[in-house]
Amino acid sequence: MAIPVTKECKVCRDEREAAGRPAVPAKFRACPHPGPRCVTHHRAFRKAQKARTHDARVQRVYGLGPGEYARLYAVQGGKCAVLYCRATGTGRRKLAVDHDHRTGAVRGLLCSTHNQMLGDAGDDPTVFRSIAEYLECPPAQVVV
Repeated sequence: MAIPVTKECKVCRDEREAAGRPAVPAKFRACPHPGPRCVTHHRAFRKAQKARTHDARVQRVYGLGPGEYARLYAVQGGKCAVLYCRATGTGRRKLAVDHDHRTGAVRGLLCSTHNQMLGDAGDDPTVFRSIAEYLECPPAQVVV
């Protein structure tokens, strides 16, 4: 026999009242999380909290305005700015904000691999040109 739960999820209660069902249900969903919130609404709360934290950090660190990360993400088609890269930033990590370290100007959103690559090259385009030349004419072809 289930033990009756005495607390009601505050979001469930608000949704019930907004739908015009003021009668208190005979049994509440378990509310093990602060608020009190049921598991479903706690998960939604945490997801929204994580999005707010990311937006605030992007604004503080890179000077982007509210919602500018989302607009830039949409302009890039929801993926890394590097051609043929399919990374979308919807998994564990969002796309990184790439910026010029000298001026602080934001250039775009990159996956962690390409952002690291730019950082390792010191944002120097000649490094990437030399890599392209290396790939087009590898030294081993001359020797062999």
